[in-house]
Amino acid sequence: MSNLAELHRPNNGNAALPNWMNAMTAPCLTYSVRTFFDATEQEAGLPGWEQRYMRTHGGSFEGSVAQVSLGPVTISEERSSIGMLQWSAPPPGKIIIAFVASNQKLGFNGMAVADCLMLQRGGSEILCHSNASLPERGMMIEVDETAVDLPPGLFRRAAIVTCPSSRQILDISRYFEQILQSAPTTMRIAPAILQQEIVEILMDKVQYLVDQFKQNECRLLGDRTSAADILLRAESFFVENEPEDITIQSLCEGLAINQLTLRNAFAELLSMTPREWLIARKLDIGHRLLSGGTITTTQLALASGFGHLGRFSTYYRKIYGDLPSTKRVERLRAY
Repeated sequence: MSNLAELHRPNNGNAALPNWMNAMTAPCLTYSVRTFFDATEQEAGLPGWEQRYMRTHGGSFEGSVAQVSLGPVTISEERSSIGMLQWSAPPPGKIIIAFVASNQKLGFNGMAVADCLMLQRGGSEILCHSNASLPERGMMIEVDETAVDLPPGLFRRAAIVTCPSSRQILDISRYFEQILQSAPTTMRIAPAILQQEIVEILMDKVQYLVDQFKQNECRLLGDRTSAADILLRAESFFVENEPEDITIQSLCEGLAINQLTLRNAFAELLSMTPREWLIARKLDIGHRLLSGGTITTTQLALASGFGHLGRFSTYYRKIYGDLPSTKRVERLRAY
């Protein structure tokens, strides 16, 4: 096996270097694990990603992001104790390969997804929704777009595609998982193995996964379902108006749809009513304001669109587990 210096020698015309070698600069081996006790804090768990997480149901939240960076490839595993509504966009110039297990109840852009391999182009946002009563776990591979040979025209119609899983894909998924789990020990006692051998093996496996989108029938996830489109339009309407002025009736009028269509869309996508979503959306404003630590509970209620402090406190406790006044004291002590 050639050492890393030999792998980076200029090509003398005998053989073309793989794309990942051309794209790679100095190798950087890092490993980290970050834990979170709030969904809004976990939004920053994946460096360079643009993300927003929103709690829709109650439960004790615990989350983590484990990540190992091995030069041209980064392996990440993200966990949370409950499902959430998520908007996620990877860094531009990156390719994200995600493994979706058969037992995961996930939806992307309104489409149910399970037992598949997903490929996402950096810079493109995806709407992810899941069963709020179940924990979430996702493992993904991140590489530079220039480091792999992409099938021609793959992202012409959609920035997110999936292909069916297989025994080989499952085996590769377990291999990446083993690399992540063993990284702390391997990087401490045998870093040269990672630099000289493992990176080559990993990039070969990454290219194999990308090649599957040439051979299998791809499912495009770039176009949202009608239910997902209604949710995103509802989000835009919410942002453009004052929270206290938004009701189910005004929402329907703003979206030019009837209440039955709105109710069916939210039931299909989130298994919740539009009213429950509206309450969760308003509570999300209050919870984010609470992180500043200086606003009063009454101000929180008014800023979130609740004219009644008691109602705001009751709803808040149902989703976040404590009264907003208790959370506020905790935040103030942290400053």
